[in-house]
Parts: sequence; C-alpha cells; structure tokens
Amino acid sequence: MVCTEILRTLLLLKINYMKFLFSVLSLLFITASFSQKKSPTYLKAHFGPSNVKTESSKGNLSFAYGAGLEKYIPLAASKGTGIYINPSLTILKTGYETSGGGEVAVNYIVLSAPLILSINSVNYKNSAAGIYGGLGAFIGYAVSGKFRVLSTDNFKKMNFGKTTADNREQFDAGAVLKFGYSIKRLQMGAEWNIGLANVIPSDRRTGSNYIKSRNFLFTVAYAISK
Repeated sequence: MVCTEILRTLLLLKINYMKFLFSVLSLLFITASFSQKKSPTYLKAHFGPSNVKTESSKGNLSFAYGAGLEKYIPLAASKGTGIYINPSLTILKTGYETSGGGEVAVNYIVLSAPLILSINSVNYKNSAAGIYGGLGAFIGYAVSGKFRVLSTDNFKKMNFGKTTADNREQFDAGAVLKFGYSIKRLQMGAEWNIGLANVIPSDRRTGSNYIKSRNFLFTVAYAISK
C-alpha cells in the first residue's frame, strides 16, 4: 500500500515536472523567436484531415483546424533565400472516428521548429513568387478533449496522464514536414505532422499496442510584420 502511494506521488511529480518544463520551453521559445524584429511574423491558419495509426490499422478521418503564429529566423540567408529556422506556436484541434460512430477530439498547444530551405519566399517586400520546404520536430501539449464510444453516446471529458484512469497521454511529439508557395505577404502550403509518441497512457498499454497521431494540414499564412 505504501509503495503504491509512493509510486503515485512520483508519477504525479513527473507529470507536473513535464508541465512545468513545457511552460518554460514555451516561454523561452516565444521570447527568443519573437524578439527577432528583423524576421517576419506570420499569422497562420491550419485545416485538413486528422487521424491516428495503431498497431493493426488506423482510425477514420476527422477534421483538424487551428491557428497560430510563426517566425522565420535566418541562419544562412539573405533577402528571403537561404536556410531558416521556423518556430511556430499553434492551437490545434485534432481527432478521429472509430467504427460504430465513436469519436475522439483532442485540443493541443503545439510547438514546432522545422529547418526551412527558402527560395525567395521569406521576403514579402519583394513581389516575386517563392517556394519553401523543410522538416523538423513538434511537441504538443493536450489541454482538453472529449470522446464517445458509440454515435448514440454522450461525449465524455478526457483525462490526460499515465494511469489506467486516464484516456490519453498529456504530450504528443513527432516529426513535421512542410512545403509551400508564397507571393508578397501571402503563403500557401501544407504540413504533415507525423506523431512518433504513443499516446496511450503507459499504465494501459499491453503488448505492442499503440496510438500515434497523423495530421495532414493545409496552411494559409499572412505576414503581419510591418
């Protein structure tokens, strides 16, 4: 009994530590990124199909959407052409459907930082068109969610954590691949977020079962820098 309580306490401390770490990283991420006044800031919208992959199949498509801010910080670039780091902060609604009309929806705060190769695409003062593409990593923090097993059921609130009483892990993480086209202040593109983390709570996992997120998002961004 004592051992069980100790394990629960340690687990709670670990979860709280992860939340604190995510908060600190978010603050540092935002401060460092958006203090770069010479690099453009974009307001971006996301929308597209959302799903999951499991050890044996996949879910049925749902619809993801969200909005956020992103920057292009030059590493080896000049006048919109070269290599950039592309930090972004997004609020994103994801989900999927299951057989029998079941449905899962999870809202994340997502941090990502892909490395971008740009050809004249990060220079909105130039009227010429440009292209960009790159890849990197993302981490998502689940802030809320709901689910139902059958279409006739009422939605239930999701619990996030690592125990058998939880429905999902609090954090998701993986790789992001993005590409697009730009002209003046407008960018249009697509992002493929490939979840590599198993979002089944660790205490509920049996054998090799897993659930990993898959989101293919179309994006529209507008440079709001002066």
